[in-house]
Amino acid sequence: MNIIFVTKKGLGSRSFTVGHGGVWLGSFGAFLLLLCASLIYIGYEYGAAREAVRGERAADSEGVTRIQPVEVDDGERELLRAELRVQRQEIQEARRWIDDNLSVVAGRVGDLQARLMRMEAVGQRLAESSGMDGGEFDFNRTPPRGGLEVPEDGAKWDLRELQRDIDQLLDRLDDREQQLSVMEMLLEGKTTAAAISPAGRPINGGWISSGFGRRTDPLTGKRAAHHGLDFGGRLGSPIKSVAAGVVTQARNAGNYGWLIEIDHGNGYTTRYAHNKKLLVDVGDVVKRGDIIAQLGNTGRSTGAHLHFEVRKDGRPVNPRKFVDTPPE
Repeated sequence: MNIIFVTKKGLGSRSFTVGHGGVWLGSFGAFLLLLCASLIYIGYEYGAAREAVRGERAADSEGVTRIQPVEVDDGERELLRAELRVQRQEIQEARRWIDDNLSVVAGRVGDLQARLMRMEAVGQRLAESSGMDGGEFDFNRTPPRGGLEVPEDGAKWDLRELQRDIDQLLDRLDDREQQLSVMEMLLEGKTTAAAISPAGRPINGGWISSGFGRRTDPLTGKRAAHHGLDFGGRLGSPIKSVAAGVVTQARNAGNYGWLIEIDHGNGYTTRYAHNKKLLVDVGDVVKRGDIIAQLGNTGRSTGAHLHFEVRKDGRPVNPRKFVDTPPE
């Protein structure tokens, strides 16, 4: 093998002859140099990678979050300050609104307390005048209640104090409502039975012109059943309810003429027929003695009179015993 070296200035050249043994030795040396360089490069990369992994594990084990610094210019800082000022002002306004409304609610609570005291006074007088047990219906006592005391932070109204007063007021209202409900039931037991029982005459003055039962029909002359009492009187005379109840009919009812029917409960109803004018409507609540119509001559009638019926469970009964019973 010939190796030729050319001089720098190109003035000449030199050649050397290398045998087969020298070629093999040179190739082996070049291979060793390349292998060493490769091992050095691989070792360097491996070390750098291990160092990076070790750093990440250390950061994870210590819970460290690396925050990159952010540059904020003066304009952005001023914008943030302005936003904080706006939020602070909104919070202050909300606080003032809460304080103002707490005062309003507190005033309403005071008003309700005053009204409750007046109601308690009326209930107390009612219990005393009706002869009820003063121990059972004592509107002056404070209803029993319990609960934890919450220490006050100051003399100013706060939500906890207001809530406590509202809870106490509701306790009093519940207690008084129960007492009044029981009292109402007892009073109704004393008075309602008498108030809804038909009693007395449906008109002032006048006379009974036809009785209850079989009679000679004034229009046909034949024997027929008569389901009520007829009261003769002056046209337009006031007609009154003989018991408390609810108006269930107020209409033109054919042979009855202008008719009023009142339901008194316990199966009793009364009817007032041949009226000139009706003074109540269906659904009206009436008391004994209320004026409900004017005496007339409408329907199947021969003259001004009132046809008065009393019915029990839908069947007509003789009204005479009710008319003769003085109202309580």
